Order: sequence, then structure tokens, then C-alpha cells
Amino acid sequence: RCADINKVKLDAYGLTEYYNVVSPASAAALDSALAEPYKAHRPVFGYYWTPTALMAVHDWYVLAEPLHSEECWNQVLRAAEDNSVATPAQACAYEMIPIDKLAHAGLRDKAPEVFAMLDKMMVGLEPLNATVAWAVQNAVEDWNLAAVHYLQNNEVRWRTWVTPDAYDKIRAALKTSR
Repeated sequence: RCADINKVKLDAYGLTEYYNVVSPASAAALDSALAEPYKAHRPVFGYYWTPTALMAVHDWYVLAEPLHSEECWNQVLRAAEDNSVATPAQACAYEMIPIDKLAHAGLRDKAPEVFAMLDKMMVGLEPLNATVAWAVQNAVEDWNLAAVHYLQNNEVRWRTWVTPDAYDKIRAALKTSR
């Protein structure tokens, strides 16, 4: 579905004549289709998502699009789903989707300190991208090690989530895992 939407968006932005749409057969092929030209200093234009290692490993420039609106998006979707519908005169960005945190209904009463920590927790896209990139570049298969790496490199961020006592314990544990 994204491929069809992106074709409509390219057409609406007047870019169809400048780019060849390529749909690689696998995630690895897509990564390669974007990364190889980048490494060779050749122009490459694509659609990708985050958090992923590919986005963190290279210095990408994200193109600005008109902000998402329901009216615009519905026009893009109609054109993407039905070839007989004309490409809209204007496209817009994908909707920014918030991240929801879910917890057991009784967590607030059973573990109020954990509930409070989860309420404050904000991992952050850039730190998460950097952690994923580190794990991929170092062939890390144990995501517990990636979590430790995140904590070791983002103390300023996670310190605000936890109680002072928990902070001291986590910091002590991280020192022994270096």
C-alpha cells in the first residue's frame, strides 16, 4: 500500500519524470537500494521508516512535505486505490502516529513506582535509532546488550524517568556491565 501511496505522492509533487520507482523484493534489498548509492555519493531518493539502523547509520536529509490533513490524505488514498481517479494537485505527509504505552489495568495499584516510571518514560527516536545502529554494526543479537548500551549512552534521558534510589541502582549495575 505504501508503494501505491508514494507513487501518487511523487506524481502530485511533479517528481515522476525524475525518478524511477523501484520496489525491492525484500527488506535487505531495500536497505541496499538506499545505502549503496548513498555510500557511493550518488543521489538516492526513497521512503523509509524509523526507528531503524539504516536511518541512524547514514546522514539522511528528510524532505519537508505539506502537513498531513484528512482532506488531502483522503484524496491521495483515493488515487492510490483507484487508477481511474486523477492524481490530486497536492499531496501531504503521512500522519504522525503517537506511541501509546499500555499496562495491566492493576499496575497502578500493584506497582505505583513502575507505573510512574512508565508514565514518564520517553525513549526518543534518535537515541533508539542510534542504539539499533550500534547493535546492527556490532552484530549484537542479544537485545539485553542493546538495552544496556542505550542506558549507558542516554543517562540524561532515562534519569528523569526513575526514582533517585532506582537511578543509583541502575547506574551501579551499568558500571559493572562495562
